[in-house]
Amino acid sequence: MSLIDIMVSTTRTILVTGATGQQGGATVRALVTLNQAAPSPKYKILALTRDASSDKAAPLATLPNVSLNFSLQAWTKPEEEEKEARDLVDLAVKHGVQHVVYTSVDYCGTDENALPAMEGKRHVERYLQSNKSLPTYTILRPTGFMENFYWPAYLQLVSSKMNPNLKYKLIAVNDIGYTVASAFEDPATFGGKAIDLAGDALTPAETIAAFKDVTGTVLDEKSPPELPPEFKTAFEFWDQHEFVADPAACRKLLPELVTLRQWLATSSFKK
Repeated sequence: MSLIDIMVSTTRTILVTGATGQQGGATVRALVTLNQAAPSPKYKILALTRDASSDKAAPLATLPNVSLNFSLQAWTKPEEEEKEARDLVDLAVKHGVQHVVYTSVDYCGTDENALPAMEGKRHVERYLQSNKSLPTYTILRPTGFMENFYWPAYLQLVSSKMNPNLKYKLIAVNDIGYTVASAFEDPATFGGKAIDLAGDALTPAETIAAFKDVTGTVLDEKSPPELPPEFKTAFEFWDQHEFVADPAACRKLLPELVTLRQWLATSSFKK
């Protein structure tokens, strides 16, 4: 799901869309952390959700300086997601928003590709970059989520299907939130930039070693799992195209990014 976060500089208000999703929730938590570290709250956080009474929304409502806001967006198709994102950019301009942060995806260095969801995000990026009425923007392009390993089928792919010759780039979801918050904190550094985002890069063998060393979990599945068609197409693409994000370069800008081993040490995989 795409995420657009909007800050109105006069009130230090940030609107987080998709607030109950992985990236949106991480962003809300990162901004709350900044508020708690400051002498007084720096941001009023508006968390946009389709259902303010849902189990995922309830914890957000208990956070200080966070207000839940209802919205009926249903981003079930790439073209719908693209339209919603464009509309939000237009609204940002209309209401004098100073900074938009949009999370997209690392395109693996390709100009065009066969994944419609990725192309929709590319279209939104171009729309955002071409808008001369918006004071500034930041585009973040995350790679594979470390949290994907919680999906059993994805975990099975490591030893049964992944290309042994590729370095798979990874980012922790919390680090996406940390990066969004950093962009708002330092627009002079992050403004006008598109950043491919990764905290680690490992071959399947290195991933298997990390799981065994840190958690004792042995990844030795030999038969690839059955995947839904849309996921199968995506994984086939990523088995042939390596993400371009450079973890070392990212860490110079964002020193708190975690490696897979660090993430595993605090995950539920740790026994």
